[in-house]
Amino acid sequence: MGRNICISDGNEATPSHFIPFTEAIQQKRHVPEQKQKQNVGKEARADQIYVGLRVYHDKFGYGKVIQTDGEGLDKKAIVTFDTMGNKTLLLKFAKLVIP
Repeated sequence: MGRNICISDGNEATPSHFIPFTEAIQQKRHVPEQKQKQNVGKEARADQIYVGLRVYHDKFGYGKVIQTDGEGLDKKAIVTFDTMGNKTLLLKFAKLVIP
C-alpha cells in the first residue's frame, strides 16, 4: 500500500481529502518559484541621470554613471557596473533605479 498525504485547512475534525504521496511530491515540484525583485529604490527618469550617479539595474546590478549623451527620449548613459563592466544603455528602456 502506498503512502498518502492528508490535505486539510485545519478547521475539520477529520481530514476530508487524501492524495497519493507521489502526486503530492509532483505538485510541489511544479510550483513555480517567484523571483524576488530587489526593492532598492524608485525608477529614475532620463532627466534624473547624471555623471557620477550610483544606480541599480535588475540584470546588471549596481553601477556608476560615467557618461551621458543626448537628451529626452534619445538620452543614453554609459554605466560601469560592479560585476558586469561598462554598458551603454538607452535610458527610455534601461529602467535604472536610484538606490
